[in-house]
Amino acid sequence: MNISALVLSSLVVPSLAAAQSAPPAAQSAPPAAQSAPPAIPPAAVPSPVAAAAAPVTPAPAVAAAAPVAPAAVTAPLSGLEPAEEPMGRAGVELALLPVGSLKASAGMANVSADAAVAIGIGGVLQHPIDHTFTVEFAPRLLFNVKGQNDTSSATELDIRARVTAGGYVSPQVRLYAAVSPGYSMLFLPSTVGDTPNPNGLTLGFSAGAAIKVAPAMMLTGELGYQLGFQKATISGMDVDVQSDFLHLAVGMLFDL
Repeated sequence: MNISALVLSSLVVPSLAAAQSAPPAAQSAPPAAQSAPPAIPPAAVPSPVAAAAAPVTPAPAVAAAAPVAPAAVTAPLSGLEPAEEPMGRAGVELALLPVGSLKASAGMANVSADAAVAIGIGGVLQHPIDHTFTVEFAPRLLFNVKGQNDTSSATELDIRARVTAGGYVSPQVRLYAAVSPGYSMLFLPSTVGDTPNPNGLTLGFSAGAAIKVAPAMMLTGELGYQLGFQKATISGMDVDVQSDFLHLAVGMLFDL
């Protein structure tokens, strides 16, 4: 009995010990299961690839399109013209006519004389078509229209249209040339009695400059020459009268 009990104890005790040692092995499994979650994040490492792909969406490219907008600014090609012209200008003009001639012809008779120095004053109403062309209405009165040896003088009314063509040599300075067709009336002095006043067409040519001295103001200077083709009927006879003048003019124009 002692021997069999000893044998049983030698068999049972090791199996019990093995059975008791087994639970720790089962308990060690959870740590293995707990170690599995740390292994998952490495699988998510490809996210940097997506992050690397994100810069491919070039948000700056949209901003790069923005600089195209300045190209749409309506700036002059030469960079010399002002941003825009006003709808119109109005002003006054003072003229000195130092040189001229007066002629009259009727049939075979011809009379001519050098003109005395005359003075002119007028108004200007201007419409700029663009930076190159303007159209103007420029009536004026001329005083002291007479020959150098005459004692009495006539007054001349010129109703002129004027077309100018030119360009800006700086944002403040415009140079131009002009042609001025018009109609003229000579008001003779009372000393000639009931003589009809000559009237007829005129044609003028000039060149000048307009200088901007304030945001809405320009000073003008001009040199020109005008031909007159007036006529009158005196005592049943047609008389051709021609008054030609060189003029120097200065003026002011104001934006409307």
